[in-house]
Amino acid sequence: MEAHQVVPDLLDVAPSSVATVKYPSGVEMNQGGELTPTQVKDTPSVSWSDVDPTALYTVLFTDPDAPSRANPIYSEVLHWLVVNVQKTDISSGVTIMEYVGSGPPDGTGLHRYVLTIWKQPGALPVDELKAAFPPTARLRFNSRNFIANNFYQAKFDEHVREKRGLRLSTGFKDQQIVPDVVDEAPVLTVEVKYASGTIINLGAELTPAQVKDIPEYLSWRVDEPNALYTLCLTDPDAPSRADPKYREFVHWLVVNVRGQDLSSGQTLVEYVPSSPGKDTGLHRYCLLLYKQPTGFISPDFKPINSSSSREERRSFRIRDFAVKNGLQGPVAGNYYLAQYQD
Repeated sequence: MEAHQVVPDLLDVAPSSVATVKYPSGVEMNQGGELTPTQVKDTPSVSWSDVDPTALYTVLFTDPDAPSRANPIYSEVLHWLVVNVQKTDISSGVTIMEYVGSGPPDGTGLHRYVLTIWKQPGALPVDELKAAFPPTARLRFNSRNFIANNFYQAKFDEHVREKRGLRLSTGFKDQQIVPDVVDEAPVLTVEVKYASGTIINLGAELTPAQVKDIPEYLSWRVDEPNALYTLCLTDPDAPSRADPKYREFVHWLVVNVRGQDLSSGQTLVEYVPSSPGKDTGLHRYCLLLYKQPTGFISPDFKPINSSSSREERRSFRIRDFAVKNGLQGPVAGNYYLAQYQD
């Protein structure tokens, strides 16, 4: 899965064992072997090892390369979803999304079709899932969010966080966010999803169109339920990484956020999307979360709204803001790359 970048495009860590998937045509999935749409047009049989006879499982089958791997604006397409499966008996489960075979459009190259099995912490709410995923809702499915909302338990969650934290730290250093923006990389990840279905995925390139609206979902680990946080989205590459004379351009700044409730915070800088200038190359967009160890803060800062001039957002320094207001961290973060889009 690492060789085909299923890790990290869909998963943070590869499964520890391989599921057996057999089609009525006689072919089997073989860990990345190429199959034709004709060979996989009918529903397969699926089995797996290390089965807990008291547990329930979910079978999930998606295509992250829609309409193509080069331009996955509809990623992921949900091809099959069955929940509450007993042992390895698919017929015992409830089908949320009926199986459809592969159908990559002409000229879009090879697509990756990924089938995973997940152990459930208990029975999943079938009626809610059917309402959330009607038969027409196959596009822009998000495996990570689906699993995070329905499955993660403490031990597995910590393992995933550790892996993502290592990738985050490495990415911050490789992209020189350390030291251009912060002195040390965070060890925890802020999970972010936009209404378009786009997620921020540790340095993946996104288009300005994908991030044009304020994120609809943000999540991070909260050790103390009443802790307060500051969230910042900043671009150190203004007007370009080669000539960052306006470093940093602040896109979003919210303080006094209680726990993960962003609506509880005070917005000092209203969200504006990425808008790199033409011929300025890739920009780094850094989402940083700081803890407020002293509690509520009242920054000496003139609020900036979405209609304010761009000049007011220039030459911001999150490092200086953090020091001035006694912030700790960044304790969590994420980042993406973007360039000019006509």
